[in-house]
Amino acid sequence: MTGDPLVFYLTSFSATALFGIWGLYGLSGAGRIRRLPLLRTGLLAIGGIYTLRGLLLIPAILAVVGLLPADGPVPPQALLASLVALSTGVFYLVGTFGGLQDLKPRPQSA
Repeated sequence: MTGDPLVFYLTSFSATALFGIWGLYGLSGAGRIRRLPLLRTGLLAIGGIYTLRGLLLIPAILAVVGLLPADGPVPPQALLASLVALSTGVFYLVGTFGGLQDLKPRPQSA
């Protein structure tokens, strides 16, 4: 590991916290835990972010087959990470769009 270890630890902790929050939104959308604020918007945003990240699979595959220039070989981990992100994003979006009626904001009681 090179660089400042504090930056590494803070970055790792932040990413872990973000993925944890995203997981809670997934559980909330599935009805496993209480409803979280901005549920529909959150699920759509999370699904979109995962899907956009996963779409990096396309240029990676094109680089592997030689249709796109690459600085070196594409590591298998990059392909797997993109595939996991793409499938996760698609699952988030399919689940969200499939349950949009159930995810409507509830009217506030006075």
